[in-house]
Amino acid sequence: MSKRLHLTPNQRRQLTDIILARGDEYCCFYCHYDFKNVRECWLEHLDDDRTHNEPDNIVFTCRNCNVKKQHDHVMRMKAEEKLRHNESLEYVRDWIELQKLQKEPSEAVAINLSNCEITEQWLNEKIPLGSTKTVLLKTALDTITFECKDRTGHGSQQSIRYYIDYLTSSAPKAPFEIFKGEDNKRYIRRKQHDN
Repeated sequence: MSKRLHLTPNQRRQLTDIILARGDEYCCFYCHYDFKNVRECWLEHLDDDRTHNEPDNIVFTCRNCNVKKQHDHVMRMKAEEKLRHNESLEYVRDWIELQKLQKEPSEAVAINLSNCEITEQWLNEKIPLGSTKTVLLKTALDTITFECKDRTGHGSQQSIRYYIDYLTSSAPKAPFEIFKGEDNKRYIRRKQHDN
């Protein structure tokens, strides 16, 4: 973790995952108050050094205990004991190694990648490179949604719309574009790149 006074949202999420993985409960370390929402949970530095953002040094606290600890000798002693205990464990290193091993994309990511490939493949077949052919957007949306559901078991018109938006974006390398025809319907065609 970085030597920052304020944690980024990503660092807060990562620390929260690590703290829960080591077995800490989602409640205040000092008074055991059960948090009702995320805003009630503070990440507290056991050694009071706000730049020491190692997971061993962080626990969940409520705002009251976070403020009270600086003037309460018993709470500071409890924090020192917890820090020593955390540093004696291997959970952080084990948790980080586990994250490294999880390189396989989740099932949802794999389905998304597959459905995006199906969308691109379908458009490439219907509108080959160098072609002036067009496809009605509604037809593409309906047909690709059916293809994805048929081949992967998943696919909604909304997700297919996102893939089509990606393939027809204003990015220079996007291969397709959407245009409005004379009949006021939206069509997809190959981008006319200047050579």
